[in-house]
Amino acid sequence: NYLHNGCKDSIYHLDLKPENILLDKNMFPKIGDFGLSRLFRSEQTHITSKIMGTVGYMPPEYIDRRAITSKFDVFSLGVIILQIVTGYDGYYKCEHMPPQEFIEHVHENWGKRMQETMSSHTSEQVITCIKIALRCVEFDREKRPTIAGIIDELNKIDNAESSATDKKKMSTLWKNYLRFKNKKKRVQK
Repeated sequence: NYLHNGCKDSIYHLDLKPENILLDKNMFPKIGDFGLSRLFRSEQTHITSKIMGTVGYMPPEYIDRRAITSKFDVFSLGVIILQIVTGYDGYYKCEHMPPQEFIEHVHENWGKRMQETMSSHTSEQVITCIKIALRCVEFDREKRPTIAGIIDELNKIDNAESSATDKKKMSTLWKNYLRFKNKKKRVQK
């Protein structure tokens, strides 16, 4: 998001893939390998003469016409999210089934793997991530979300989790208070 929207001029990475996402000691992701990155001022689309990057993470408009836009990195991010949620071949699997069937299939697999430990909130997180990823890998780049839109959706998931956790903590505190109050009444009698 910072590269696309926080800089004076947009920077497109053009080679987002798991190998270029590093984790620091606190497990915060850092993007590395800016060897193919390009700085774009006000241009919406840029055409290049040769193909650069990693096959599998490049959007169709780049493969077909060598067109570079802000949606290039969005496509790559979608492939990465699919790989995280579904496994390495996730992107290729999603091409062979309707979106809703794919979402249900992946969600069911998560449920099987986590068995009884998957909360309803985690279940919603998985579904939301799959939906975001599928929109990111849309063939038509105009239908893909922006990086800022993706960040907003992911923040909503985090905020919902925080809210649910806070409600659960408050509920537990309230129950403990009532138990204490009832014990105190019994002791006083």
